[in-house]
This record gives sequence, structure tokens and C-alpha cells, in this order.
Amino acid sequence: MEPITLITSAMTILSPYLVKSGEKIAEEMGASLWSWIKGKLSNNQQLPTSPSEPDKNTIQLQLMSEIARNAEFALSLEKKIQELKQKSCSQGIMNVENHGTVEKQINITNNSGSISL
Repeated sequence: MEPITLITSAMTILSPYLVKSGEKIAEEMGASLWSWIKGKLSNNQQLPTSPSEPDKNTIQLQLMSEIARNAEFALSLEKKIQELKQKSCSQGIMNVENHGTVEKQINITNNSGSISL
């Protein structure tokens, strides 16, 4: 089997697993950020314990208000988001080594979408 066919077949089989892994990573990132936000906001008694879609507007308004009045919070939030993005990128790193003749090779880095071969 040619390498490109082998890679395509493997990715087809792995796709459902990769989607579920991505969902889990996103859920963990969201939980981490939510916990951080609740700890930082001074009026956290108004925040829901476990946020849901209906709480989205309330949370957004509270964040906008806090960012507007507290530049330190805005910088801390930006740093936290960058930290979480970096962490999510490092969780998706894959190293592939081939000890033999490679006639066709594809190198993909920093992908944030789907890949079709």
C-alpha cells in the first residue's frame, strides 16, 4: 500500500477518535478558564456555578464590565487564554518517524482545521 493511501486510511479510522479527543480538550480548557474567571471576579456571587448556554449573555456582560474597569484583569485574562491555547496546541503534537525509504512524504504543522488527502 502506498504511503498516501496508508495515511488516508489511518486518518479515516482515527477521525471519530480525534473529534472526541478535541471535544475533551475543549471541555477541559473551558472548565479551567471558568474556574479562573470565577476566582478573579469580585462579584462572583452573581455568576452561575455551572454555566450553560442561557447564561452566556450575563457572563459576557460581566466580563465586558470587568475588562472595561480593570486593565489588570484584562491583561491577566489575555495571558490565561494564551496559556490555554498553548497548552491545547502542545496536546495535539504528533511525532512520526520512518526508518526506511520514503518516496512520498507530507509534513503538516500548526493545523487548526481538517486535513483531507
